[in-house]
Amino acid sequence: MSNDIYLLACSGPGAKTYIEQSILIGYVCVALAGCVASWLCWSALQRGKSRAVLAFALILLAIHPAWTISARSGDCGQLKRELSYLFTGVYAVLLGLPYFSNSRRITRIR
Repeated sequence: MSNDIYLLACSGPGAKTYIEQSILIGYVCVALAGCVASWLCWSALQRGKSRAVLAFALILLAIHPAWTISARSGDCGQLKRELSYLFTGVYAVLLGLPYFSNSRRITRIR
């Protein structure tokens, strides 16, 4: 219980390790995001589709918590960690979006 109090203040035993883990998790998540954004870029160039999805992915990559949120002050990187997980989930959805949209395409009857 006493470690929780120190982590909330971002000091004491275990705080440095928690900060380093939060930074590492942010970088791993942004690396996965970069891979997905690269694949979406390649896909958009090959098919000429999903450019809006590509633009959204690139904007998310630019504002990713790995770049924009500090782990060295405040909550020891807890927000950075949680938002990195959230962004990774959004990228997983973006990765699967072309497959779901192609399989559920509605055809019009003329």
